[in-house]
Amino acid sequence: MVGYLILGAALAIGLALIFRGMRGATAAQAMRWLWQSIAVVSVLVGGFFLVTGRPAYAMVPAFGVLVALIGWLIDVTLAPRKPNTSRVNTRFLKLTLDHKTGQVTGDIVDGPFSGRRIESLRVDELVDLFVYYRSEDEPSARLIEAYLDRTSPTWRARYGSDGAPKHDSYTAAGGPMSKSEALRILGLTLGATPDDIRAAHRRKLQEHHPDRGGDPDMAARINQARDVLLEG
Repeated sequence: MVGYLILGAALAIGLALIFRGMRGATAAQAMRWLWQSIAVVSVLVGGFFLVTGRPAYAMVPAFGVLVALIGWLIDVTLAPRKPNTSRVNTRFLKLTLDHKTGQVTGDIVDGPFSGRRIESLRVDELVDLFVYYRSEDEPSARLIEAYLDRTSPTWRARYGSDGAPKHDSYTAAGGPMSKSEALRILGLTLGATPDDIRAAHRRKLQEHHPDRGGDPDMAARINQARDVLLEG
């Protein structure tokens, strides 16, 4: 009598597991529930044969357990693995984050430096993009800001949180000046026209002209920045 109770319980539990697992499950989840159900039912049926004094028959459900184990191992082995990378796209950027290494790579798809890889840009070029994106596309600006924080943690100490360089970071007057630095000195962004450059030069020079108490070195840098941009 006890044996039949065990057998009935095995069948009831097995059916309950199958129905529970199949309801609203994906194909992969349904297969996992199926293997688990086969294993549980096989163990309980094997217990039934042992209790009723028929251990030889217990080999049949033992085979069921083996089949369930093999099926589960195949399912786990062939199941698609979670990707170790994630992608994020904005108006200007297509970036990939490697979760294992934390490395960010990707392409600039529009705007300044279009066609370049983000990992190929210098810090000053990245800052130029940050300043440009702040006025054009905030999601892109946040991504560049996070990228700078990770790859060049001290960038704010030189350029400031808004991308504007601090006074002592300017190139010395008369020394070589990059186009990127010239843009920052005049408060311009990539794509500025000659008229924009001249207007910014006049405005900055009025602010820093020595005749008005301004810094002569700064005035010289402003003139140099204008020349670099107009000649470039």
